[in-house]
Amino acid sequence: MRLPALASALAVVLAPLAVAGCGGGGIEKQNRPEVVSFFPADNTVLPGWLNAVRVTYDDRVRVLNETACAVEVNGDSIEAKVVPDPADDHAVLIVTEGGRWVPGARHRVIVREGAVVNDDDHYMEDERDMHVTLGPRPNVFVGVAGGAIHELSSGDGSAISTTVPLVGHTPAVLQGGDDEVFVWLEKAGAGDDLLGWFTPGAATTTTVPLAGETGERVALGLAIAVDARTLYATTVDRGTNRMRVHRIDTATRAEILPSLELATDVSTSLLVARRPTVDPVRNRLYVAQDDGAGGGTLSVVDLATFTELDVRTGAGTSAVLADGAGDLSFGIETDRIWMTLADEPNAGLLVIDPDGYGTFDAREQEFTQAPVSSLLTPDERYFLQGLESYVDLEGIVRSDTSEIGDGIARDVIDDVGGTPMGSSTVSALVADPGLTTVLAFAIGGGSTILCIYEWQDDNVTQVDLDGATAGVQGVDLATSAPGNVVTATFLRGATGP
Repeated sequence: MRLPALASALAVVLAPLAVAGCGGGGIEKQNRPEVVSFFPADNTVLPGWLNAVRVTYDDRVRVLNETACAVEVNGDSIEAKVVPDPADDHAVLIVTEGGRWVPGARHRVIVREGAVVNDDDHYMEDERDMHVTLGPRPNVFVGVAGGAIHELSSGDGSAISTTVPLVGHTPAVLQGGDDEVFVWLEKAGAGDDLLGWFTPGAATTTTVPLAGETGERVALGLAIAVDARTLYATTVDRGTNRMRVHRIDTATRAEILPSLELATDVSTSLLVARRPTVDPVRNRLYVAQDDGAGGGTLSVVDLATFTELDVRTGAGTSAVLADGAGDLSFGIETDRIWMTLADEPNAGLLVIDPDGYGTFDAREQEFTQAPVSSLLTPDERYFLQGLESYVDLEGIVRSDTSEIGDGIARDVIDDVGGTPMGSSTVSALVADPGLTTVLAFAIGGGSTILCIYEWQDDNVTQVDLDGATAGVQGVDLATSAPGNVVTATFLRGATGP
C-alpha cells in the first residue's frame, strides 16, 4: 500500500511540471548570442590588407574571454585577441599581434563559444569560423623633415609614390588609417600646425579643419581607434597652455565636435611626450604630458563619453607620474601602458598599470642618450628604444618586457656597399605587418639608411639587405626618400564597410 501512495503523491507534485514543460510555458530555451555576420565575409579574397575581423552577433554582447579565438595560416598560429568594437555593442573585433597577417595567404579565423556573453550572461553554443585571403605585403610611408611624404617598398626601400605637403609646412607625424594616411603638418614659422590626409599616390595633402584652440595650435601626436574609424589628434593650445584632443571621423575625414581640453597646464612643458595611445580593452585614450622639470602626468580619456577621467586621489583629473614623460604604447597581451622617458639624459621607460596606475621605471644608465623613437614588438616580448646621437653603433636598446631593467644594445649597422654611412640617430621605428620584422630609419650621415630587424627567434637581430656584399648591410634611401626620415607608418587595412 505504501508504494501506490508514494506514486500518487509524486504524480501530484510532478503534474504541474509536466504541464509547464509542454505546449509553450515552463522552462524556456536559454537566450544565447549567435553570430549573424563576419567582416570580411567568409571566403573573401581581399585586394589589400586587413586590420581586424569584425564578428557581429544578434544580441548585445561583452567580451568574456579575450583569448577565446584563433588565427591559423599555413599550419601555423598567429596570436590573436578578442576586443570590444567601440562602434557597435553587438560586435567584437579579432585583432592579431601588432596587426600581423601573412600576405597572399588564406587565414582561418575562429571565434570560440566563450568569447562573449550577452546581458543574460549566456555564451554562444558552438564555435564559428571564417576564411579570408589577404592581398600583397603593404608598403611603408615615411615623412622627411622639411620635405615630402614617400611611399616605399617595405622590403627594399624602393620608391612607389611621393606626396607633397602644403606649402610652408613639413611632415612631423604620420598615422595610417584603413585606406588613407593622416599627417601632422608643422608650420615653418609662426602660425597653426595643420592636420592633413592623403590617399596613396595623391600628389598633395588635404587639410582637415580643426576647432577649439584659442591661440596658436602646436601639433603633438596621432593615434587611431582599434577599428580605425576614429583618429585622435593631440595638440597644445598656446592661448590656454592646455593640451587638446581632436576626434576625426576617418570615413568623412572631418572633425567630430567638440574637441576636448585636458586639465593639465603645459606652459613649461618640453613637449617631448608626442604620441598618445589607445587602450581598446577599456576604450580609453592615454595622453602623457611632461612638466619641463623631469616629471609629468598621464591624462585618461574615456572614449565612450569623450571626457577626461578623474583618476587621481585628491584634486585634479590626472594620474601623476613622478618619473617623466614620453611617447606611449599600449600592449593588449601585457595589458600595460609603455612609455619612454624622453626627457631624461639616459635611455629609460616607464611601465604603467592601466587599472591602478602603479608604475615601474627602468633607467638604462649605460646608455647616455635619450630615446627619440620607440616600439613595442608585435608579440609584446620586447620594447625597443631608438636613441639620439649614439656612438659605437649602439643605437637601439632592447628591453625584455618580462624583465624590465636589463636592456641590451642592438647595433645599428648602416653599411651600404660595405661602407659605414655615419648615421647617429634612429629617428623612427615601425613594425612591418606582413613579416616578423621591424623597420628602423637611421639618420645623421646626410641621408636615411633603412635597417631591418627580425623580432622572432627569442631576439631582435638585424637582417642583411645586400647578399652580394660581405657583412650586414642597410639600404640608402637618398634616391627614394632624400633627407632625414622622421616618421613612418603603414596603412591599417580594412575593418568594415
